[in-house]
Amino acid sequence: SRRAAREQEPRAQTLRVLCSEPYLRRLLMLVVISTVAVTAVDYVFKSVVADTIDPERLGPFFARFYLVLNAIALVVQVAFASWLLGRFGVNHALLVLPVLLLAGVVGFVAVPGLIAVGLLKGADGTLRHSVHRTGLEVLYLPVPREIRERYKAVIDGVGSRGGQAAASLVILGAVAVGADVVHLAIGLGVLAVGWVVVLFGIKPHYVDLFRHN
Repeated sequence: SRRAAREQEPRAQTLRVLCSEPYLRRLLMLVVISTVAVTAVDYVFKSVVADTIDPERLGPFFARFYLVLNAIALVVQVAFASWLLGRFGVNHALLVLPVLLLAGVVGFVAVPGLIAVGLLKGADGTLRHSVHRTGLEVLYLPVPREIRERYKAVIDGVGSRGGQAAASLVILGAVAVGADVVHLAIGLGVLAVGWVVVLFGIKPHYVDLFRHN
């Protein structure tokens, strides 16, 4: 069957076809860049917390912080995600997270500290699994069903796992050469700019696919 043939398709061939399609290639780039960025956010946040909070207070601090963060994320998911997507469109809604991360990086570089990095992590934790994740799913809607079934799992898997691996290697290399959290935050800002550029590159292809289909 066609499904069995797809499952037996070599992974290298799948990636070649994926990278040759402009829209799918941009979706892969978006997943990779966003994954690297949020992994860097998490590292910078936890590094600053570990340097600021006494070891015996880390457990209670993280428990309270993530309790509040998840509560806010739930409210955003239920009350605001659909409204943002409907009111501003998927492309503009997806810009919210990288723009807020860029603003958070500017604030942290200007005034490094727990409050600034907490706001940076707050933007990530509040929007990543609500507006950002929902928006990514919407970006797949104009893709024909057969193509979506074949490549969505590859994009999500390669993009997320590959992005996490790439972020880990970059962080290890940066720490090895003596970079501190401010340097990593600046790199995060560069990633946020690249994230915005990719989103602007996706928009015309997204519109064209909708018109075609």
